[in-house]
Amino acid sequence: MSKSGGAMDRRAHLLAAVSLGAFAAALAGQAGAQERPSAPTAVAEVVVTAERRETRLQDTAIPVQALSGSRLDALGVGDTNVLQIQVPGLITSQNTGLQVNTYIRGVGNTVTGLGASNSVATYVDGVYIANSIQTAQTFDDVERVEVLKGPQATLYGRNATGGAINIISKEPSFAPSGSIEASVGNYDAYDLKGSINGAIVDGRVAARLSVMAQGHRGYATNLTLNEHPGQDQEIGARAAIKFIITDDIDLLVRADYRHLIVGDYIKNLAPNSYIYALSDIPNQYVSDPWKIRGEVPSRQNGEDKGISERLNWSSPIGKISSTTSFRRFFEGPSFSDYDNIVGTYNHVTRSEMFGDKTQSNQFFHETTLSTPESDRLSAVLGVNYFHEDTVGEIRRISNATAVGNARRELNTSAYAVFGDFRFELTPEVRLVGGLRWTREESSYSQLVRVTVQGVAPGFSANDHSWTNTSPRVGVEYRPSEGKLFYLTATSGFKSGGFNETNPLNTFNPEHIWSYEGGTKLTWLDGRLRTNASAFYYDYKDLQVSQVQPVTLARVIANAQSAKLYGLDLEVNGSVTKSLSAGVNLSLLHSEFGNLILCDSAKGPCLATPNDSGFVNVNGNTLNNAPQVAGTVFADQTFDVFGGTLTLHGDASYRSRVYFSQFERKEFQSSDPIWTANVQLRYDSQNNWYAAAYVQNLTDALYINFLTSSAIHVPATNPATAGTAIDFARFAPPRTYGLRVGYKF
Repeated sequence: MSKSGGAMDRRAHLLAAVSLGAFAAALAGQAGAQERPSAPTAVAEVVVTAERRETRLQDTAIPVQALSGSRLDALGVGDTNVLQIQVPGLITSQNTGLQVNTYIRGVGNTVTGLGASNSVATYVDGVYIANSIQTAQTFDDVERVEVLKGPQATLYGRNATGGAINIISKEPSFAPSGSIEASVGNYDAYDLKGSINGAIVDGRVAARLSVMAQGHRGYATNLTLNEHPGQDQEIGARAAIKFIITDDIDLLVRADYRHLIVGDYIKNLAPNSYIYALSDIPNQYVSDPWKIRGEVPSRQNGEDKGISERLNWSSPIGKISSTTSFRRFFEGPSFSDYDNIVGTYNHVTRSEMFGDKTQSNQFFHETTLSTPESDRLSAVLGVNYFHEDTVGEIRRISNATAVGNARRELNTSAYAVFGDFRFELTPEVRLVGGLRWTREESSYSQLVRVTVQGVAPGFSANDHSWTNTSPRVGVEYRPSEGKLFYLTATSGFKSGGFNETNPLNTFNPEHIWSYEGGTKLTWLDGRLRTNASAFYYDYKDLQVSQVQPVTLARVIANAQSAKLYGLDLEVNGSVTKSLSAGVNLSLLHSEFGNLILCDSAKGPCLATPNDSGFVNVNGNTLNNAPQVAGTVFADQTFDVFGGTLTLHGDASYRSRVYFSQFERKEFQSSDPIWTANVQLRYDSQNNWYAAAYVQNLTDALYINFLTSSAIHVPATNPATAGTAIDFARFAPPRTYGLRVGYKF
């Protein structure tokens, strides 16, 4: 890290320490003020299902950050991509194929594509979402979102080495209610929402329906076509009906649908790249980060729909829950132009994508038994089955004339049996442990009709299976009400897979062991909460994309190891009756072990480790693993005009993030950044409300995703002279708007 970058991180550490100290002092100063009208109230309780049963957040012995639906609205968090601003240690982005890359504490999916899996599991109403593009979820009619940090292998299983994101929708209730909301903003943004809920048969059948439509024009401008790539439009609906069959049995049936029209925007940050060096037209490169020149309109259609049922039975031996779901996802054809130039030029290698399609069908079933928690020995036992069929149609234009065309199919089945146990050793001490056994079977095939990505026409196929056993052990200590201390050792694994462009290139699962200790403490009669956790990860068999010597073909292999350790800290409390505030902080150290990779942008990789392109990345920082990330927030309320006026403000910091294993600052990293959001909201006594908001108040420009076409270019080859291309995706600029709504 540079001196300036190190100073920036030291300032962030200092700021976090000062903020925490000042916050704690302010709360302590209120300790004896209960008799005054401005006395603070207890922080609201949050109930989560992170451990597959309902528990209070402060009594859940794992690091989990939960945000209620009302809190998401106040923070302006409308989807999983924005969630990262409020959850330190979480990073989400989308690559050039709009596949979502999600990282928690530096653990994420560096290898993407049809044949690869996620490292952070996404669940919607208890249903696992496997398709990477599909994990980009909009928060419509949401009860809460839970972000679980660290491996979750016992209860959540495969592909949860980094953690899990649980999205829980609102359930039907018998009390009649409803809402309607509309908002408008810059970039032609609009958002319409409505919901209605109530009894169909009093005491027996209740239903809930919600609808939404939202969109905005793209933040960027294509100077050639005079269009705005990056636009986003979505319409959707959710319906749920709940049957109370008997006093002990209920059935919840859900269905959801959304249709998306989006436009991708990727910026080439390298003005001296070979595509510009060989252009016959001057000034092809545009320095403005939000402007490009391209000849293909950016557009992508998508459809996401599903149905699920959950049957609950309060049996004599415990609560039995059975969830079954079928989901279908389709996207395409997608149209994008990634070279940022127009026209056809001599020797120019094109990077356009044209007409890509992806279709995914998945089936999910899980049955669990939760024995009574009042028993000295309690358990959550379960079986799980998952199956997915995915088909991808790939069409590419390269060298301005040649068309690549390939069809790829992936079939995956996974079976699991698991158990998680608690034993009350004494009233204060509880031993915990669990075990999960998983088997996976996958097959992958590719039919190349015309040469694509250096692969000759032809058919290739492969299949593979893996088994895994993941244990968990720990101890929990509760010396008194509101005090929890815990220690855990947890293992986890991420599925093996196939190189997207070469089914014969198989790679094995990743494995991780996490050792974690934490506290959850409640102070001052519930007005202050301090949660902290320290962790160490032993991370092995990393799936790494490498460049082969001589051929420069991309291959995926299991590398050596990496280690990560850090600290998460969360402070939340009521300073006065009308003022609440909080601080969330994530500190992380990560480094690769001994691993030699081909950095083809540095030099040739021919045949021996002595070639100048081979680099040992030992000690380098992992991708998307900021050393410091944190958020501070405050909410001040005022009683005015018979209603409540709330001023909310939050600021987030993230230190430098690297996008490659080679720890390059220029182009292939994102500088340290500060962002801020504010909202002023009025809630009347008559159930209507209005709010004005600004997101990214300072209009900070920062990169969310970057990939490089790094190749070593011999100076003697004029056809490919110049540097490589660096494709970047930026986070949204400053946005603002007005929101009005009514609840009944």
